[in-house]
Amino acid sequence: MFEARVGAFAGIRTAKGNDGTTEVTVRLAGAKQCSVKEAPGSQSHGLGTQFVCYWRETSGSAAETRFRDLVSRLQILIPSNWSTHQENELDDSTGAEITAWYATEPGSKHDVRVYVSVESVGLHVTAWN
Repeated sequence: MFEARVGAFAGIRTAKGNDGTTEVTVRLAGAKQCSVKEAPGSQSHGLGTQFVCYWRETSGSAAETRFRDLVSRLQILIPSNWSTHQENELDDSTGAEITAWYATEPGSKHDVRVYVSVESVGLHVTAWN
């Protein structure tokens, strides 16, 4: 399903911003920011390419609604042999509590993650090299 994503991600890139991410010409509805960036991986993954979108909602309940909507749409698209799970965890950079939903291809070559924390929602689609 996501085999061609590395090339497809490269195809939607535009100029690099000062923060090292790349603005993209494809923006998901209502997203505050979407970018394509290099994803640092673990030793088993190496590097990858990541398509990232963020939404800043007006309330925690609106963010939760956006999160649930994204997850329900992805559950329809994700192949049945991918593993999925949801968990509560702490954000590495801020220490804030987040709810994360994960879908991972067998062999972990590609993954999709959706996060919600307070009023923010993030979608990360990663293709590993």
